[in-house]
Amino acid sequence: MKIFKVLKGIIFVLFIASMSSCTHSFYAPNDNIMVQLKDKNEFTVSGSLAEVNNVTDPAPSRAINTVQAGYSPIKHLALAGSYFSLKDIVERDNPATGKGHISNIALGTYYFLNFGDLKNKNVAKKDRVYSAMEPCGMLFDLYAGYGEGNVENTYKNGGESYFEFQNYFIQGGVHFKSPFVDVGFSLKKSLLNYYNGHTNYEILNSDQSNIDRLIFGNPYNPLNFNFRVAGGFKYGKVYLNFNRLIDYNSQLPSEDGNVVIGMQVSVHDIVKGFKKI
Repeated sequence: MKIFKVLKGIIFVLFIASMSSCTHSFYAPNDNIMVQLKDKNEFTVSGSLAEVNNVTDPAPSRAINTVQAGYSPIKHLALAGSYFSLKDIVERDNPATGKGHISNIALGTYYFLNFGDLKNKNVAKKDRVYSAMEPCGMLFDLYAGYGEGNVENTYKNGGESYFEFQNYFIQGGVHFKSPFVDVGFSLKKSLLNYYNGHTNYEILNSDQSNIDRLIFGNPYNPLNFNFRVAGGFKYGKVYLNFNRLIDYNSQLPSEDGNVVIGMQVSVHDIVKGFKKI
């Protein structure tokens, strides 16, 4: 139980440090594609649900939901999809709140450097010996994808703004993987295009200025850093995921980062396990 207390403390500190502003946002760092496929026929599903309280910001607490799935139909080919949403939880009359979501699909490739294969490189296949930690090694992956989303803000005086956006991206990652522990990071370069936006007449001049700057700077090219550490067993792992935007235009009002705990399950390994019973 101590490890969960430590993880909870890390999440609290990082989230509080990153969410020090009460201004409205139009984008939030969301999980990069992290299905981490490494072999043919692998099928993984991951998800997280979190409600985070922010004691340094008068804004309401936030609910973060993430779901991802990935499948490799042939060796070195990866198909992936993801859904991310963030919503302020209403805690008082007529609060300033925001909500939004983004859905992505991606096509990728991967290469898994199995340390066991290196150890048995010059050994006949029938004589090869693998340790209990196999497969263990380094995973390199590359994805390109497209996504769509929207963001809706409600202001203290009742005004509202709404925008839809497109997201074209390319992502590369490096990960250490074993049956019990995963550690890795990825970088995602995006092109965000905001469109189909509207506001109502109750928007204040200061809020309207932020919206005008958002449109004036469109499109945007943020760089999303994603760090993930996971522990568990072959069929599933509990992960801690940290996201943060770097190298982005200040005209894109954004959340500074988020940290969540989730669960990833290897559907393919579970099915194979049942077949052996």
